Amino acid sequence: MRQYSVQYEDARASLARALLSLLVVVSIGTIGYMLIEGWDVWTSLFFTVISITTVGYGDYGLTEMGERFTAVLLLGGLGVATYSLSQMVSAAVRMRPSVQDRMIRKAKRMSSQFIVCGLGQVGQHICESLIEVKHDFVAIDMDKAVVERMVALGGTALVGDATCDEILLLAGVEDAKCIACVTQSDADNIVIALSARHLNADIKIIGRVDCDSNVLKCERAGSDITVSPARSGAHQIVQCMLNPGLANILSREPSENGFSLIEVKVEQDSELEGVTILEYGSAHPELIFVAHARGGAVPQHRPSRDEVLAAGDTLIVAGGLSELAICTRDAAAELRRAAA
Repeated sequence: MRQYSVQYEDARASLARALLSLLVVVSIGTIGYMLIEGWDVWTSLFFTVISITTVGYGDYGLTEMGERFTAVLLLGGLGVATYSLSQMVSAAVRMRPSVQDRMIRKAKRMSSQFIVCGLGQVGQHICESLIEVKHDFVAIDMDKAVVERMVALGGTALVGDATCDEILLLAGVEDAKCIACVTQSDADNIVIALSARHLNADIKIIGRVDCDSNVLKCERAGSDITVSPARSGAHQIVQCMLNPGLANILSREPSENGFSLIEVKVEQDSELEGVTILEYGSAHPELIFVAHARGGAVPQHRPSRDEVLAAGDTLIVAGGLSELAICTRDAAAELRRAAA
């Protein structure tokens, strides 16, 4: 954002210089014709403009001194006018915000968003799922083409190195709820986790590592959850082998109406506050309430259907992606949902 501000100020300065140069030439021409030819202000201004723009408009019967003055005005004024006009066009182009600048402004308006560092295969799947559930996020990647594709899909993405604090701040790490460090480099993911924890002590950090020996390092850097795609994939394959029926349900893609599990926190003044699990479940029979936790307590599996939900409660809910999105919305505070 600072780079854009400097560019914007430079463009404004160039535009001011161009306008000032043009004004000086027109003023000199106008005053000159008034003194030499004795014309009024409007006639002098009009003749100056048609002279430096080489338009021409009939014969005004100039005196010899007037002709000499016009020759000098044409030689100097035409060059200044051409330069001024080119600077105006250039300044107008530079003052127009780029896609990156628009994304930065969009990110600054977010709160409690997710940040996805790295738009490889893992990062892209994460972002596509977040777009599907309409959750605010900011993706970061150094590949401009990949970032542009994500923006075209409707996401918010920045071009930059996520290991740099500056780009994390532009993505809103200080107000973000969660950050996923999923670049293809374990070292970069560890550095990103370390930086994110330093910039936001309360942010939830999910780190990706490909090498098992880096799991502990990532956790020491501040990662709350460390995921190994290879281990996760192997575990899923084993489940498919041992429990094919169950795995067939749980492993479906969200677009196929397969089950997903999410964690929902009940906020004050939300639609979930003050109702029982039975009441909400009756209105949304497609949802399955797996666990419930009051405050920071350990989640209790198979929660009582008569449990009255209160602000600060946490629910583990299973269901289709669209139904889970509705549940997440209902758990949000009324004011926040009204603003959305």
